[in-house]
Amino acid sequence: MTSRTLAAAALAAIALLAAQAAGAMNLFAPTVSNSGVLDGGSIDLAGTIHDPGGNARPWVGQLYAGEGECLRLAVSTSAFDAKLTVFAPTGAVYRDDDGNGDLRPLVKIGSAPVSGWYTVQVAQFNGLPVNQPFHMLYGRYIGGNVNCANETVPLIVDGAGADAKAAAGIVDSGPEDPAAP
Repeated sequence: MTSRTLAAAALAAIALLAAQAAGAMNLFAPTVSNSGVLDGGSIDLAGTIHDPGGNARPWVGQLYAGEGECLRLAVSTSAFDAKLTVFAPTGAVYRDDDGNGDLRPLVKIGSAPVSGWYTVQVAQFNGLPVNQPFHMLYGRYIGGNVNCANETVPLIVDGAGADAKAAAGIVDSGPEDPAAP
């Protein structure tokens, strides 16, 4: 087992534990939209990041998507430089900082790998404590919808430890560990 695989597994486990410890809420959009308008048919979620005592703590929620659906999550307003991280039930990790413009993140999963609850974190981009409100648009769309064009490339794919380079077919000819034979 490679160090990258172990790191991926540890990251997924930590995210799930953090979601449970933070009291993450399950949120379900009851309809799957076929709207061709960006964020058409999405639900506006209002949230606030509370970092008591100067300790960084993200907003955490569990959002549902069905297998093959387009899942679009866009922070639409915030008074801070937000970062959005999404953990799929398979272990795939998606992250964005400014993809929605004006320091607002946007994650687009073109085809959800499985039906289930996706752990979503909104935090200050640099991990520092912040006490600020935000709004996030949560949309479920039919697969292939314009709302997921140019989808977000996962940092980790399917918990097996493959990274986005491998998923894109980019081969790293060097060993993971320079000391390895």
